[in-house]
Amino acid sequence: MTPYLLAFEAYHAAGEQEIPWTAAMDYHLQHGAVVSTPEIFVMARPVHDFPENHPDFNYTAAWSDCWHIYAAAGDLKKLLTLARSHGINTVTFQRRNQQRIHTLTLPPLK
Repeated sequence: MTPYLLAFEAYHAAGEQEIPWTAAMDYHLQHGAVVSTPEIFVMARPVHDFPENHPDFNYTAAWSDCWHIYAAAGDLKKLLTLARSHGINTVTFQRRNQQRIHTLTLPPLK
């Protein structure tokens, strides 16, 4: 199964979501990044000064070296290398149905 389909299935695993997949995809295409290859899929958007509680879906920055990963699947190492190659130093993410926002500082490219 492709990373895109894995992300799609994970997104819908708990049933219908408040934000439909196509609306989330459209928003990230307009305000962030959507990358789909045979190895990775990611929907992310630039953020900074991220709130400590549940992030507002529409919270985005014009540009930042921090991406909030909304959905991802596939080879994590390749995904993080891709982010780093685009000048991203930090990524944040939130596990489904959890309030905590996780932050990951990316290592420099070799």
